Amino acid sequence: MVGQHEAYSPERISFRPLAEADLPLLHRWLNTPHVSEWWKVNGKRNPDYAAVTGKFMPRIHGQEPVSCFLVLYDNRPVAFIESVRMENFPTEKAMLKINPNAASVDTFIGEVDFLHRGFGPVYIRKFLKEIIFREPGINSCIVDPDPANKIAVRAWEKAGFTFSHRVWNDEDKVTAHIMTVNRETVCPPSAML
Repeated sequence: MVGQHEAYSPERISFRPLAEADLPLLHRWLNTPHVSEWWKVNGKRNPDYAAVTGKFMPRIHGQEPVSCFLVLYDNRPVAFIESVRMENFPTEKAMLKINPNAASVDTFIGEVDFLHRGFGPVYIRKFLKEIIFREPGINSCIVDPDPANKIAVRAWEKAGFTFSHRVWNDEDKVTAHIMTVNRETVCPPSAML
C-alpha cells in the first residue's frame, strides 16, 4: 500500500473494462459516503443493486456508447472511470457548448485508502494518454464537476484541465462547470517523436 507521502507510480496503474462480475463492487462504491455525496444513479443517491445493474449492464454489453473501466493499482480495483465521445450525445454536446471532436470523462475513487493522497490526477492523466487521446479523432476532453466539489476540481486541475465556461445543464438542473484539456497538453508533439 502506498502511504500518504509516497508518489503513485503510473506503471502500477492499469485499466480494465467494467464487467458484470464487478457490479457488486461498483454498487458498494456508489453507496459509500464520499461517492454518494456527488454521484447519482438515475437521479438518486445510494442506488440499490437493481438500479446499478440497470444503468451499467447496457454499457457493459455495448448497447450504450459509454465506455466504463475499473482503475487498478497493482491489479487491485480502486476507482471507476467512464468516457464518451461527445459526438454520440449531440443534445448534451449542444447544451454544454462543447467543441467538435471532444470526449468526456467522469470518475471517482472507490477505495477510501486511496482518497486525498494524489492518486486521482495520476490515473486521470494516464487514462487520457492511454485511452482518450489514443483515438486520433479526439482533440480535447471535457469534464463538468460540481463547482462545490473543490477536491474534484483540484484533481482535474492537477491532471491538466482548465476552466472553460459555465452553462446551465437543463437535464440535471444545475450549472455545469466545464473544464477542458487539449491533446497537446497531455501528448505534446515533441513527446511523440
